[in-house]
Amino acid sequence: MKYALGIFVIFPALLFFPLLITRGYLSDLAFFIHAPALASFVFVIFATLMVTGEFKIFVKSVNALFSQKYKISAEDRDRGIKLFELLSKTVLYAVVFFVGGGIIIMLVDLNDFSNVGPMLAITIILPMYAAMINMIFMYPAIHILKYRKDFEKKVTINEKEVVNKLLELCYKQGISPEDIINAKEIKFEK
Repeated sequence: MKYALGIFVIFPALLFFPLLITRGYLSDLAFFIHAPALASFVFVIFATLMVTGEFKIFVKSVNALFSQKYKISAEDRDRGIKLFELLSKTVLYAVVFFVGGGIIIMLVDLNDFSNVGPMLAITIILPMYAAMINMIFMYPAIHILKYRKDFEKKVTINEKEVVNKLLELCYKQGISPEDIINAKEIKFEK
């Protein structure tokens, strides 16, 4: 719940910050919203989830972020942390690719100066979107999953270790392994 509340506090603050440095008109906010650029990041994140095959872990991790009642295993929590770290890096690499492509397209069409301004604006807004995605979603998700205390701890039991400990305890108590096999109940003294 805190995560959702934090998103609803930070996102508008980041979105309306440009209004403070511009003339202050609400119409200026439209310059900072470019749906195709945002959609390209959503596509990159979705494609990364599909390529890695970690969509189920993503869903489990998001459920764990938004609900304290949702229990996540230690293994899934660790996989979720690694997944969000990968998505964060993917967003940063994608912005390098997008900005490079935008600059190339802008330089190819340099004869028509009317296209330079809009292309430059889109090229500059892409790193802002990448930073917002990482600041609002990826880094807080990594932090919350890393320091979440109520995850289900998985206890692994090695059969050989159990048998060795049991035999060691039996020998200390003077009980033979044959007695263990034939006995219905064994009491160990402290």
